[in-house]
This record gives sequence, structure tokens and C-alpha cells, in this order.
Amino acid sequence: MTVIDGYGEIFGVHTQATTKIFLYTWLSHYLFRFCAIVLTTHFTMKQAYRTKSLTTDVNNRHLDISTKEELYLFSNQIISHSMEFTTCDFFTLNAHFITSTIAAVTTYFIVLLQYVH
Repeated sequence: MTVIDGYGEIFGVHTQATTKIFLYTWLSHYLFRFCAIVLTTHFTMKQAYRTKSLTTDVNNRHLDISTKEELYLFSNQIISHSMEFTTCDFFTLNAHFITSTIAAVTTYFIVLLQYVH
């Protein structure tokens, strides 16, 4: 539906102002949701990588044996599991996913414009 509405907006099919308002409101709402989800996962992954380095730094300090053992177990668990958010193992949700999506949509509209003219 978005592609058809985008096509209609580019080629002037939509003439009513309310249709344009609904289209732009709908697009901006879903664009905001998409960016919020992807950026949240991106910053969560950055914090997880930061946690890896912090546990290593803290473990190198002079602490008692039980604390060092707990930090060692925690750091092993963090290192052994990759911290990624994926969509059913198809795409990794990070900041590069936003640019890839924008590039794919732009390419699609360029191809669509070539077939019209």
C-alpha cells in the first residue's frame, strides 16, 4: 500500500488534501517507529559491547577471589553469546539497516520512474 500511495503522490494521482495529509501522517508515524526500534537496538548493542570491555577492566583489578570468579563467569557468558537483534535471522537491526532500507526504497522508486517514462 505504501508503494502505491507513494507512486500516486509522485505522479499526482492524489488530489484531495485530506488524502495527502493522511498519507504523510501515516508515513511519518511508521518512519518514526522504524527508526525508534532500529536505533534502540543499535544503542543496546553498543552498550553490550561496552559492558564486555568494562568487565575485563574490572576483572584485572585487585579484588577478592569470589568477585573475580563471578566476573569471569559473567564475561565468559557475554563473550560466548553474540549480542545482535535480528528479524527472524534475516536482517541485523542496527544503524546500517536504516541506510540500507533508504537505499532500497530509493532504488525501487528510480526503477519505477524509469518504467513510467
